[in-house]
Order: sequence, then C-alpha cells, then structure tokens
Amino acid sequence: MVWRTQSASPSGSTSCLRVKGAMKLFLDDRRDAPEGWTLVRDPEEVIRLLLSETVEEASLDHDLGRGVMTGYDVLRVLEDEVYRVMDFKVPKIRVHSSNPSGRARMELAVKAIITRAELNRLRLNFIRTEGGCLCPICGKEHRQHPVDDEMPFLHILCDGTRVKL
Repeated sequence: MVWRTQSASPSGSTSCLRVKGAMKLFLDDRRDAPEGWTLVRDPEEVIRLLLSETVEEASLDHDLGRGVMTGYDVLRVLEDEVYRVMDFKVPKIRVHSSNPSGRARMELAVKAIITRAELNRLRLNFIRTEGGCLCPICGKEHRQHPVDDEMPFLHILCDGTRVKL
C-alpha cells in the first residue's frame, strides 16, 4: 500500500490520498491503529471514505466520545447505502469495541449489511430470456429448472446461471 498523508484535522485524524491499493480504516477515539491501517478518529470521515468505495477493510469501535456519532451510527449509514445502491461494494468489517452491548448491536448491523449486499449481488446476477430457451448443459427449457428460493421469479440453470423468463 502506498499512501500520501496530508495535514491532520483538529480531531486528530489524517486525510490520506489513495495512490495505490485499497485502504484499511481503523476508527477509534483512543486506541492507535495496528500497523498497515489508517487511523481515523472522526466517524463522519469514515463514512465519507466508506461511501467512496476505496476501503478494503474497516475496523470500528462503538464508543467514540460524548456528543459524537458511534460506530453503530456509521454502520447504519452504510446499511442505508447498501439498500440504496444495488452494486455497492461492501468492505470487510470488523468490530473492536470493548462495550459489550454496543459490540453486539454492531455485529448484528454487520450481518444485516452482508446479507443485504449478498441479496443485491444475487439480484444483479441474472439474465432475461424468452420462453422456449434451452439450458446449454442439459438441453431442458429454462422454465423446467428449479426456482430460486430467495427470488421465485428466477430459475436456476445447471451451470448456476439465474434466468428470468
């Protein structure tokens, strides 16, 4: 990874310009970032970077100080984006909070984000066909193949391709 660091903000975070590779963000108000991670103290900066889809991985703390958004709030914004943008690229998300209830809420939010992103991926991964089209593997008509459990308007061909008639 190659980064070019710019000036530090009053909150202590640094703005980094991505030159090469994908960013690993560490959101925390007290801990230092592990080696290879970019420390960000401001949750709004983390949101901006997450929405830019340049983040490969993010590790989030829950409690970020009084009167400031929490790590859970960051995940709520990310979840809204995953619902809004079908092909949003979700980074790997870790939770490193020592607050047990905050950690549990955040872990549930991460699961919801991953589940929605996977459903979005499945929804985007199908082709339209007409009646009478044949499967290239078995030769049966598309409509004779099993229906997708999650999206019953799609049929799953022998090679895993999802088709909508």
